[in-house]
Amino acid sequence: MPDEAEYEFAATNGGTTAFPWGDSREELADGAWPFGPAGEPSFDRTATDPPVFGLYSNVAEWTGSRYLPYPGDPVFMPRENYIEPFVIRGAPGPVIDRKPPTPRVALQGPRYRAAARPEQTFPGLGFRCARSARPRFLDRLGRGTGPLPSRRLNRPPAEEAR
Repeated sequence: MPDEAEYEFAATNGGTTAFPWGDSREELADGAWPFGPAGEPSFDRTATDPPVFGLYSNVAEWTGSRYLPYPGDPVFMPRENYIEPFVIRGAPGPVIDRKPPTPRVALQGPRYRAAARPEQTFPGLGFRCARSARPRFLDRLGRGTGPLPSRRLNRPPAEEAR
């Protein structure tokens, strides 16, 4: 599963747009939430090649990140609520219960975050499988920290000089 930062990066075109399809809010203005098969609605796709579908429609999605304080998140949760739950992204809160959000709530965009413990199930909660273009290593908290260093960086200094 993508981690929270990867999900937001993809769903906001690297942080440059409000939605995967751009900044237009017209698609969500009528209040009808698009529940349906993968690839629908057709507007919910990135402009990448190949496109990524459904980053902000249909269901909310688990991420591989624990619910910890996150830059820009205005929600304060008591310390005891952190660590156990995992972050949910990709749809506003009511969608998790398979209910359409109000137009105002739908316009929050893919930066909205919720959390649930792994044993919890909801009718509007799914998951997405993704793979990094390059392998990454994990820090002690299990968060990806970037591409693996090259083998050259792991050689002893004597071998570097040759």
